[in-house]
Amino acid sequence: MNGKCFVFTNGSSLKKVLELEKEVFFDQHVFTVNLFYETSYFFEIMPLNHIIADSGFWDPTTDDRILGIQKRFKEQLLKVTWKMNLFVPSQGVPILEQKLKLNELITLVPYNMTPVSGYKKISHFFYRKNLGMPKPSNVLNAAIFLTLNLGYKTIYIYGADHSWIQDLFVDEENDVCCYENHFYDSTRKSYKLPKGSLASGLKSIV
Repeated sequence: MNGKCFVFTNGSSLKKVLELEKEVFFDQHVFTVNLFYETSYFFEIMPLNHIIADSGFWDPTTDDRILGIQKRFKEQLLKVTWKMNLFVPSQGVPILEQKLKLNELITLVPYNMTPVSGYKKISHFFYRKNLGMPKPSNVLNAAIFLTLNLGYKTIYIYGADHSWIQDLFVDEENDVCCYENHFYDSTRKSYKLPKGSLASGLKSIV
């Protein structure tokens, strides 16, 4: 594939791009990620591809916030009226096949999130065979890898500004919290991080 594609991550800068240039992306090879489906732009642009990387989309949980995300994820994707590829880490495919089976327009495309590094000849062999990828610290890393592996020669990335470190704070109960700072957030909301998750999250991107 020698064409171009557009990757929309959900940093706050994406809002301005979509407000000014939304029509530019119609009928293009667009990849959206994570909670982009929560916005009206999802149904206007009708992206051909959507990528998720977080196991929170399918793992069993008692966390009300995560349960809400899972519920809305299913509801929104059932509204999709165009053919779309949903890229999902392979371990999540069996569960999502059951949850999303009512929408035949969505094709689940598994990918392998196993981190692979080392000698270039060996690691690149695994990359080409979809047996692993460079360390997928966040969904943007996964999106870049997937679009390259699909053969796109030109990849435009929007909304890639990350601010989650500066959005961390400790509340009055001495719990670590984080403000949500995405282009679709209309109010400044925060949530508590599960105990130990900050340490493991920081270690994962080293």
